[in-house]
Amino acid sequence: MTLGLFGVNEKSSIARWWSILILALLGWLTAVFATNLAQSRSKAVNWWVLAAGFVCLSMDEGAMIKERIGYSLSIDDEFHNARWMLA
Repeated sequence: MTLGLFGVNEKSSIARWWSILILALLGWLTAVFATNLAQSRSKAVNWWVLAAGFVCLSMDEGAMIKERIGYSLSIDDEFHNARWMLA
C-alpha cells in the first residue's frame, strides 16, 4: 500500500512539509519569546539557543541532511534503519 502524498517517508509529502513548517514556526515563536526576555540576559540566551535548534531542525528536515549522511554510510546489518544516528 502506497500513501504517496501523505506518506511520512516520501521526499515531498504533506507530512514532511508540515514538519518543516511546525519546526520553523517553533523557532520563530521561541525567538520572539527570547526578545521579550531582553532584561534577563541569562534566560534569553537559553531561549535563543533553543530557537536556533528548532530552525536547524527545520532546515535539516527540508534538506534531508541526516538521510544523506545515513545513506552514505555502508551499514547493512541490524543498524540498517538507524544509520543516521551513527553518523
